[in-house]
Amino acid sequence: MFELSAPRTAIITFEDSRELVYQRRHSLVMEELNKIRAALDGKVKLSLDVSIRQVGDIAKALAMPGLHQAESVILHVPTWVLPNVVVMTARQVQKPLAVITNERRDSAGLVGMLASAGGLDEVGLKHVRLIGDGLDPRIAGRLVRFCKAASVVNRLRGTTYGLLGGRSLGMYTATADPAQWQRDFGVDIEQVDQLEIVRRAEAIPADRVTSHVEWLTSRVGLVEYDDSRFTPAHLEKQVRCYIATKDLIAERRLDFAGLKCQTEMSDGYVLQCLSAALLNDPYDAEGGKTPTPVACEADCDGALTMMLLHLLTLGQPTALMDVKLFDRAAGLFSFSNCGGMATWFSNCSPVPEENLAQVHLRAHIFGEAGGGATQYVAAPGPVTLARMCRKNGRYWMAIVPGEAVTREREELRQVVWPWPHMFISTRMNLDEFFETFASNHMHVTKADVVDELKEICDLLGIEAKVY
Repeated sequence: MFELSAPRTAIITFEDSRELVYQRRHSLVMEELNKIRAALDGKVKLSLDVSIRQVGDIAKALAMPGLHQAESVILHVPTWVLPNVVVMTARQVQKPLAVITNERRDSAGLVGMLASAGGLDEVGLKHVRLIGDGLDPRIAGRLVRFCKAASVVNRLRGTTYGLLGGRSLGMYTATADPAQWQRDFGVDIEQVDQLEIVRRAEAIPADRVTSHVEWLTSRVGLVEYDDSRFTPAHLEKQVRCYIATKDLIAERRLDFAGLKCQTEMSDGYVLQCLSAALLNDPYDAEGGKTPTPVACEADCDGALTMMLLHLLTLGQPTALMDVKLFDRAAGLFSFSNCGGMATWFSNCSPVPEENLAQVHLRAHIFGEAGGGATQYVAAPGPVTLARMCRKNGRYWMAIVPGEAVTREREELRQVVWPWPHMFISTRMNLDEFFETFASNHMHVTKADVVDELKEICDLLGIEAKVY
């Protein structure tokens, strides 16, 4: 299982092997090292901070337990050093690498870095190069982004995706190749039939169901039942499915999931929208919890995108939305989906009641089995939209910076009345977007993480296209 904590990195500082030069430049080295430490302080945890001068130092440094804990390695080349020592060290660490040096006239750091980085190129070791003062916001920001991206890629490896059901509504873009996921991302896919949700739902103790129903209905802004499609019995059934799915994910140790729903569950049992919303939330009737990224319609690549955003933001809720409507003149998109949006987005508050007060439970517009949807208008603020897409079997990521804006609830009647919506203003070229974007689904996080996503794509070896 992955962890939601600050990224961990190791700094390996290289110094001159010649004793007299080492003595003369050691204070300079420490000055530059302290700048790097300060740049990382409070954002990235240092699991190892060690110096190497010659080949004999490598084995001792690499045997330190902090290196195993690191998710990335910063190769600090502040002066002239032996390039072979840098290359031999880098070859053995087997972590994402960043090489950093300064621009001081008295350091010869640029010479040392170019000789060392050139050696890394010669032997095929991919790395990021940073040249400048560690306290320069540009350098410090890039260094932190690199560490965050490396952490996300590291924590993604070894996770398990729960495919609850199978392909929904004939969407190729929602499927995935298990072998490709293991090869490219280190992620395993475990398929579970939706019948397991039904079986478990029927066995949930009544008092646990009642507790969840009362908790939810007493906090949402409105519960609008009708005589047929959304009744108290429908809501109870949806709550049973939520608890069953939550328990199933915990027992199977699934890190993220996709839930098919349509059409077997939506027509034959009950709509699964409430499950998708609450699983992505950081709370429920049983208290605070870590959100589980869950994509509607068993959208594998959607869930993968949500998981990347979830790891990058250290557990912030994510969402699946349809690219529904757009106003070309205003550059305003209407994103919505039948239910796969965490209620947290309605107000983005750490207090559940402040979010749920904005949510109205209303009868759904489809699904023969009936059930309710979680209607709200998402809170305003900066957002980043993203989507893992494929072209000819190769992954690439679409990235869109934007701003969520407020709209009156009544405007939802112009889109889909009972659904949750997010209205997003963008400055992108709409023609380019519609000609190249490769899905009907888009995903969102409530932060500007464009540069971090580009770093992640670089580490994964896939193209990042920023619209």
